Amino acid sequence: LFSALGVKSPTSKQNKIATIGLLGLLTGLAMVLRNLGFVVAFGGALLGSAIIYIFPSMMWISKLKQDKKIGNEIGRRKKLEFVLNHGILGLGFVLGI
Repeated sequence: LFSALGVKSPTSKQNKIATIGLLGLLTGLAMVLRNLGFVVAFGGALLGSAIIYIFPSMMWISKLKQDKKIGNEIGRRKKLEFVLNHGILGLGFVLGI
């Protein structure tokens, strides 16, 4: 959580605040949601979409960026694949929800 927010080394106070906040959020959700089937189905849809569409596209895009960075020539076909993989990535996000 802290690395996503850009905090390199959180203080003890920040850890306690984050822990209490997350615990409060999850407790509130548990009080509101009566049917856990929805939560499980939603989580499964997101994970399935990520495994099928998002992760492979992200890996390929990352690989192509590394190739470009080290000086390998990127042809027309790979540029087209780059664009299409961004489309598949977007499709994965849409289908996950």
